[in-house]
Amino acid sequence: MPLLKGKSKLLEDADIDCKVDKDSGILRCTAQVKTEDGKTKTATLEGLLRNEDRELVFLKTSGNKTLLNDLKRWVEENLLKE
Repeated sequence: MPLLKGKSKLLEDADIDCKVDKDSGILRCTAQVKTEDGKTKTATLEGLLRNEDRELVFLKTSGNKTLLNDLKRWVEENLLKE
């Protein structure tokens, strides 16, 4: 996974899973990482992709804020490219 500018180290070691619900068109992504102290941090986001401008409208987000911000950037840089 390429290093993202301005991102934390958390996302480098995270397992990322993204799926699009075929019926609703909602993208669901989860990032999960084990920290050095053995704790698990998780971030989840749901969004709807607007095809006309390839913009993701975030509907729901939850979890570790640092990891969540990194996950949002990762989605925008890796899944929303034309």
